Amino acid sequence: MRDRIEKLRQRYRAVDVAMAVVDKGGQDNAGHLAAVIAYFSFFSLFPLLLVFVWVLGQVLKSYPDLQEDIVDSAISKFPVIGADIAENIGCGRSPSVSVGRSGPAPRRSRRSNGRCTWSGTAQP
Repeated sequence: MRDRIEKLRQRYRAVDVAMAVVDKGGQDNAGHLAAVIAYFSFFSLFPLLLVFVWVLGQVLKSYPDLQEDIVDSAISKFPVIGADIAENIGCGRSPSVSVGRSGPAPRRSRRSNGRCTWSGTAQP
């Protein structure tokens, strides 16, 4: 098997370059480095996403039509639970309170008579 690979490497330059990259990646522990990059990218981009969503919410308070368009387009991406999400929009507390909140989150929220109910306690 190794002889066939060596013959292919000698015959085709592209195969040689590809095999050299794979060999060098193995020597440099590239799989581990790729996992580290993915891990730290997630934990650096997720807080930025939270800030972006909060700022977007603050800006869109002045533009209810645009806010409705964005929410409708986002909900359409969730075919099975989209109706439940649409029903419970606005039942959360402000993002700053929700993000900084410690302790267990309420198990369920639902809208009843225009008010949000969290574990039996009505929220305006």
